[in-house]
Amino acid sequence: MSGAANSGGNTGDVLAGGEPLVARVRAEAAAPGTTRIRFALGYLFVPGLAPAWDALEASAASEMHLLIGNTVSTLTDEQRAAARDTPDAITAAVPPGQDVAALPRAARDRVVAETALALRENLARIERTEANAALLVGLARAVAANRLRLRIYPDGRLHAKAYLFERAGGTCSVALVGSTNLTLPSPGTPTELNVAVRDDAGCEAVSTWFEALWDAGQDFTRPFVDELLRGWPLTP
Repeated sequence: MSGAANSGGNTGDVLAGGEPLVARVRAEAAAPGTTRIRFALGYLFVPGLAPAWDALEASAASEMHLLIGNTVSTLTDEQRAAARDTPDAITAAVPPGQDVAALPRAARDRVVAETALALRENLARIERTEANAALLVGLARAVAANRLRLRIYPDGRLHAKAYLFERAGGTCSVALVGSTNLTLPSPGTPTELNVAVRDDAGCEAVSTWFEALWDAGQDFTRPFVDELLRGWPLTP
C-alpha cells in the first residue's frame, strides 16, 4: 500500500520480536515497487541477517543502507565502546601539544578499526552452514554491485532499531520501529515490541531521523567487505 493510500492516519500494526518481525521484513522487502531499504541497528550480528537475507537480496530495491552502532557483537561491547568515546574520556587521553581538531577524526578512525576487528572475530566464529555461506557471498555481491552500503554512527550509542521501506517515488511507505534488533540470533522475547508506521507524517519523520544519522555516519562499506573477503566461504 502506498504512502498516499495511508494518509487516513492508520499507524499500522504492533509486532512482537523474533519471527513476527522477520516475517514482516521479508514481506515488505518482497512488495512490488520497493526501491530502497534502510535499517538502523544498535549493533550488527552478521549471522542474524540470514533469516531475511534471501528476501532482501531478491527485492526490487536498488539500494540497501545499513546504519550500525560501533560494535558488531553484543550490547555490552557497544556500551563499553560508547563510554570510551565520551568527550571526557577523549580529553583525558590527549597528550600535551596534541592537535585537538584532529581528535574527532582519530576517534572516528578508531571506531572503524575496532568495529572491523570485532567483525573479524564475529565472522571467525560463524557456523559453516549453507545458509550462512549464501548470506556472506550475497552480502559481498551486493557491495560489489554498489547496492549495499554500510555506515557506523560513531558519536555515541545507537540504541534505536528501525526498518524503512520506500516504494516508487522515493517516499517512505512503511517504517518498522521498536526494540527488536533483527540480527540478534534469538526467537525474540515477550519484552520486545515493534510498530509498523504507515501514515505519511509518521513514516517521513522516521525517514528524516534516519537521514540525519546516516549523514553523520562514518562509511564502513569498504572495511566490511574487506573482512568478508578475508575468510570463509570467500577465501578457501
